[in-house]
Amino acid sequence: MKLPRGFEIEGQIIREAEIKKPDADTILRVVEKAQAGKIYSGMMDLIIGGTESLGSFEPDISIVKKIPLVSAEVLCTEIFKQYAISTKVENLYVCPFGHRTLHELTKEEDTRDDLSKLKIKYDSGDSLSPYQIDLDSTNEIVVTSDGSDHEAVRIRSLIFRDPTLEDFISIQNDSTQKNPLRALKKVYLNCLIDLDGDVDDEQVHGSEDMIETLKNRYSYELLAFPDIRDLNKVSYLLRTYGYQNEIEVVCGDCGKVFEDRVEWTGFFAYALRSVSKPTEKKVLSGRKQTTNSKGSHKP
Repeated sequence: MKLPRGFEIEGQIIREAEIKKPDADTILRVVEKAQAGKIYSGMMDLIIGGTESLGSFEPDISIVKKIPLVSAEVLCTEIFKQYAISTKVENLYVCPFGHRTLHELTKEEDTRDDLSKLKIKYDSGDSLSPYQIDLDSTNEIVVTSDGSDHEAVRIRSLIFRDPTLEDFISIQNDSTQKNPLRALKKVYLNCLIDLDGDVDDEQVHGSEDMIETLKNRYSYELLAFPDIRDLNKVSYLLRTYGYQNEIEVVCGDCGKVFEDRVEWTGFFAYALRSVSKPTEKKVLSGRKQTTNSKGSHKP
């Protein structure tokens, strides 16, 4: 299968994966990880156990952790399909007026969202172009130093790489990242590879790797967007490829029509329940048999 977004290993761009049906031990390991709240580690185990190859490489931890999350989601879905399960998933949506709408399966109807009906966008370029966010002149990020009014950094644009499974596993394993927004900003900070702007800091100018020094010195201040729309723009831009998960939702209470995202992690939990539950028991029918005193069967 083709990956929505490729990734680079040893100078090669990997865009193809050969999948297979994961065995029972793989599924049990993935279930164990998911039950412990380690969904992204579970995704990595599922890909390792559910792929024959990634490009010309055999799947192992060092390679699989570099897969962009948007490709890992599609890849895991295709692996789960080897068990012939439904690609529908329940989701809870909240309209702008605070009313809740649940897309679910009931005795009366099935309103679940179907991943197979979502479009998948593929990167067709020859190279892996990074993502650039340009800021309006009135919303540039300004970082001051040491609590003073001195303007150490002024940012006009930021450049990001793809978030990978490794990035999300790192925040999943970080016990200090309890705030979801801060955890997401840690991923963005990890993925920040360059910026354009003015830097007035001698310690930064004297470093060999300016962007890493800036990140170590100012951390989340580099992502202190004055306008929330720019922060949201980062989120949407880093999901350029893969599932186009924006759908139209109609509020069941007030009838308001609004857009929201289908959360893929809900499908992951559902798929694990589906593939790990026992198959139906079959009752064998046939002639009743009796046993004689010597233990042999008598028709």
